[in-house]
Amino acid sequence: MALVLMRVIEEVIRGSLSFETISEIFPVLIIYFFVSNIAWFFMEEKLSVAIAKDKEKMNRQS
Repeated sequence: MALVLMRVIEEVIRGSLSFETISEIFPVLIIYFFVSNIAWFFMEEKLSVAIAKDKEKMNRQS
């Protein structure tokens, strides 16, 4: 992802950003978007499970 971003910045600076470059980058951005959202979803699920377990432990200790 960093390499793709560096390429875009380089072409913007040179003024040579073309539709061809954008069409190469677009699928990578879409894949990155979906993968990051899926990862965020799973992280959020694990966090909510951990919070529920902690609350349960606190209730048992009280």
